[in-house]
Amino acid sequence: MRERVACRVHEVGAEANARQTYEIDHAGTLQYLTVMATKRLTLADLRKAGTITSSEIVAAVDAYVHNPAAGPYRFASGHSLDIAAAVAMSEEFARMVARPGPKEKVFRTAVTTAAMSARLSPPHL
Repeated sequence: MRERVACRVHEVGAEANARQTYEIDHAGTLQYLTVMATKRLTLADLRKAGTITSSEIVAAVDAYVHNPAAGPYRFASGHSLDIAAAVAMSEEFARMVARPGPKEKVFRTAVTTAAMSARLSPPHL
């Protein structure tokens, strides 16, 4: 006879907020079955976990600045981010670029801010 038990774990990094499913067999042995993410992680979460590097983030922002219509940026980890959609949904972006003064550095900072708080699409298996 086997009993399935789902428990919530709290880990630091890319596996944060994951649901781990275990199976306990008749002898009471705990066996690991699956890990399933319960939410899409932000770019900042993945950077903090070391899944995505700072240089990859700079490359993604550069790609958007050079061609905003390029579509989603795919990172080496397989995660993808539509920076144009993140920028369009960011109220902070609109406030930052509306400020008077030089625009290029402010624009790049605003794009990076929007990207860091955006939730990425998971890698395709």
